[in-house]
Amino acid sequence: MHYTSVHGDPPKTSGPLIPFLWLFCLRSIPLLIPDPDEAGLVIFNNLSIAIDRLARSSCSSESLSRTKVRKPDTFDGTDPKKLRTFLVQCELNFQDRPKAFRTDRTKVTFVQSYLKGMALKWFEPDLLGAGDPLNCPIWMTDWEEFIIELQTTFGPHDPVADAEHQLDHLRMKENHRANRYMVDFNRIMSQIWGYGDGALHHHFYTGLPGRIKDEISHIGKPCTLNGLRVLTQEIDARYWECKEEVACQNKTSTNTSTNTPNTKSGKTDKGKSSGNAAQSSSSSTLTRNLTSRARLLSFWTSLVRMAS
Repeated sequence: MHYTSVHGDPPKTSGPLIPFLWLFCLRSIPLLIPDPDEAGLVIFNNLSIAIDRLARSSCSSESLSRTKVRKPDTFDGTDPKKLRTFLVQCELNFQDRPKAFRTDRTKVTFVQSYLKGMALKWFEPDLLGAGDPLNCPIWMTDWEEFIIELQTTFGPHDPVADAEHQLDHLRMKENHRANRYMVDFNRIMSQIWGYGDGALHHHFYTGLPGRIKDEISHIGKPCTLNGLRVLTQEIDARYWECKEEVACQNKTSTNTSTNTPNTKSGKTDKGKSSGNAAQSSSSSTLTRNLTSRARLLSFWTSLVRMAS
């Protein structure tokens, strides 16, 4: 970098030097000013470095703060009921990275990358012919059109009618928890329109098992769907809590009854062994007594013979 001085050499002075010393020092110090072209280049380079550092810091902070969302499962089009779940998983990825999916084309490309089998073959001719902009289908750059194409081809034929049919036949089993029933009910309810709170209240109560309906008959049926849900959860929670208590009590009583016969049998075995020992001891004593008597009788018999 080149610098030029705006001050020339200090002029020669005559007379005393001291009064002009401060002026001489001031004029002898060159004022350095960078060349205008090089100054602009330096400013530009510094600005580029600052922007690069800012971009790196923002990317690193975004990557650290961003939630790690699971990638969607592949969809092959064989089961229409799985299409809704597949689209929900894709939407979670869109919300996780909004900057990456700002355009409809990026969303369509992302979803197509997780298609396989029959579903991928359906879009294959248009994908291979995408080089011609005149023959490019509308759904390739329009997210809503792509969803319509996907649902029309691989989704349920009549989603509303199918949801109504599922709602009519939805039943909670006796050995199931209420949360599972509520999840299925809410999923089906979100796919139908025109049902008021009263109709949904009726369908929800109809699908409940007898054990919950019996408790509701003693307490009283709530008038709203939300109240019926809350009461169902409370009754179901008490039911499973009672089941766990009964299971613990049965387990404790079973363990007690299992240990008791073993103790009795041990005592019985000890009694039998002691009885057998006493019996064998008495038998040996009796044998010894009989032997002694037989010897004594033999001795007296010999004496009597000698005397005679």
